[in-house]
Amino acid sequence: MNRFGRNSAHIRQVVSELSARGVRLVAPDLGIDTLAGRLVLGIIAALAEYNRESIRERSAVGIALAKDLGRRPGVDEAKFTQVKKCLERQCQCT
Repeated sequence: MNRFGRNSAHIRQVVSELSARGVRLVAPDLGIDTLAGRLVLGIIAALAEYNRESIRERSAVGIALAKDLGRRPGVDEAKFTQVKKCLERQCQCT
């Protein structure tokens, strides 16, 4: 369900639009089929939104730390150096 919408407000909007068109959202494994199910959907959407924001914040902190340490965020320095040396020698890397 956390891929269903961008945030909890978007999920509520999509569900409302679908309901207005006569489409029923049913997720039996999550108990989403009734008014109580819509409450569960709202809670799941809020948790998914919190999780995305938490990941975004942790990523930003990690990137800032890597930059402060003079590293490239997301780059394995050992592999980068090995590939760079191979390219300089124009050999095949594995």
